[in-house]
Amino acid sequence: MKLGPLSLPPAGSVGAEELLHRLRLRLVIGLVLTGLLLGGVVASFLYYSHARQLEQALFYNVELQTLALESKLEGFREIATQITSRTGIRLELKRYVNGEITRERLAAFTRPKLADALLQAEEVVGITRLDREGGVLVQVGETIPSARWPEAVHTPVVRTGVPWQSEKGPRLVLSAPIREAGGELLGVDLVMFDASEIETLMEHFYRRYSAEGMALLAASERGGIQRFFTMGLAPDNRSLDDFIRHEVEEEFRLSDENVHLLTHDAERFIGFHRKIDDTGWVFLYLLPASQFYAPALKYAGYSGAAVMVLALFGIFLSLLLVRPLARQISTEHASLQQLLGENQRLLEQVKSSEEKFRNLVETSRDWFWEVNAEGVYTYVSPRCRELLGYEPEELMGRTPFELMVPSEVERVKQLFGEIVERRAPIENLENVNLHRDGHEVVLETSALPFFDGRGRLAGYRGIDRDITERKQAEVELRQSEQTYRGLFESVLDAIYIQDLEGHFIDVNPAAEAMYGYPKEWFIGKTPADFGVAEKDPPGAFREAWKRVLAGEPQRFEFWARRANGEIFPKEVVLNRGSYRGEEVVIAVARDISEFREKEERLAQAAAEWTMAMDQFDTAIYLLDMDRRLLRANKAFYEFIGTTPEEAIGRPIVDLV
Repeated sequence: MKLGPLSLPPAGSVGAEELLHRLRLRLVIGLVLTGLLLGGVVASFLYYSHARQLEQALFYNVELQTLALESKLEGFREIATQITSRTGIRLELKRYVNGEITRERLAAFTRPKLADALLQAEEVVGITRLDREGGVLVQVGETIPSARWPEAVHTPVVRTGVPWQSEKGPRLVLSAPIREAGGELLGVDLVMFDASEIETLMEHFYRRYSAEGMALLAASERGGIQRFFTMGLAPDNRSLDDFIRHEVEEEFRLSDENVHLLTHDAERFIGFHRKIDDTGWVFLYLLPASQFYAPALKYAGYSGAAVMVLALFGIFLSLLLVRPLARQISTEHASLQQLLGENQRLLEQVKSSEEKFRNLVETSRDWFWEVNAEGVYTYVSPRCRELLGYEPEELMGRTPFELMVPSEVERVKQLFGEIVERRAPIENLENVNLHRDGHEVVLETSALPFFDGRGRLAGYRGIDRDITERKQAEVELRQSEQTYRGLFESVLDAIYIQDLEGHFIDVNPAAEAMYGYPKEWFIGKTPADFGVAEKDPPGAFREAWKRVLAGEPQRFEFWARRANGEIFPKEVVLNRGSYRGEEVVIAVARDISEFREKEERLAQAAAEWTMAMDQFDTAIYLLDMDRRLLRANKAFYEFIGTTPEEAIGRPIVDLV
């Protein structure tokens, strides 16, 4: 589109030069403001992005430092656990706890063993063995001051103390409980380690990432905060020291373990912290915010200035000059994000591996193993020592079938072959093995198959669990059940098992014979189904039932009806009990029909005797073996001048 010729303004109006000047001025101001705005936006974005990258990078390094510290402490715990797991020492300590040997004999046996453990582990500088009450039994190597013992050493887990600086260097004490197979606490081992490597890890981290900051470890102990292995700052200023102590206390209460901005004496600090496993320690790293964000600020400043220059010259000349820079910035940002993503995935893999290892250690009461496709052990955990008496090295290259009793080999081989053919998991496969000392051990095996890169079966990974005691308990339970059933069915009195609502669960053959009904007839019924309500006192049975449920045994008489319609009296005893794991009421009943008939005949005979004797005018009386009056005729009572109620049961010498 062409522009027409310019017309000169009328007189008195603004000239063309002035208009052009204003236009240029406004254009320059607009371009400058646009450049400043664009430069400020880009600089702010780059500063924020680079600052986040710095935080994530340092947070990742703090994570790696934490994992390194946890790995070193896990190694210390493993050494302490191995010392307590030696079977010979544990058995000897058990004998001492049972009073079979003296403290001196225990010390003489244990000291060389602990000294040998001290020589085998370079990090261990001292071992103290305590009894269950906390008394010192044996001490080898450097003496462990009681003030440096971990808190609550008699807990069922390994406890980590707080490091300190001794004359020979940094030291750290761990407490490891000594327990027998049943879980009974026999004693505690205090193992003191040379903590120089932990101090070295802290020094390397500080030198690599800090010039003016501060790195330290801290723990809550005996009501206060203990700081150790402090690198950098070394505050002489008491207020700064109190400030750091306050922040350490705050870290113990914070659930978010990311970056924190802290303020002290008008100066801002960047704080990173991570808890060290379950030790009660926390790793804290402080750095002045101005120093930490300086690279991001510098990078953003240079980038903003470059963008403004490019904006002032490039936007005016061509938008094409800006696009490559924008693409370059976007590419660099994406590359940095990709790198951070890869680092995050690596960190998650490390965490996953560490978690698997921790779970394996925490569940080490089971025996973990791995076999190849031929069934040959390629890995066995140390638990095999307690289960079968073999060292892990002795089982490598062997098959599980070599450990089984001969009668089990063919059966388990056939089952294992079928499972391998189906590539199926092994689920709760029971098998009988021989311990090294010759006794049988029943194991329950579960495992999952694993495959190589081509999908071929590479082997099985699984666990074995000792179920010997459970199998023995099952046998004893069956024997007990058989014994109970024999007694239950051979007793001549009727026995009923009733639930707490009165319904019959089981009856013995004597109950079937007493009533003339088969056992199936009783099940689910109550005593009311064969009772004779008009013969019993109202509410008597209901009251007796309430009392037996309250725990009071009951004895009473109860009228019942047989299958043939005959009614008869019986004596019933009720007691609370247990039947196959359920609370029940056990009733024992005895038919007292004959007893009642005998009582009636005796009463009739006594009445007839009294009537006959009353016909005589001579005094006649009957005494028991203690010469007490049992019975007399009317002439006797008239002779002594008293009544039968006053005389019966008294010595005869008191009456005549």
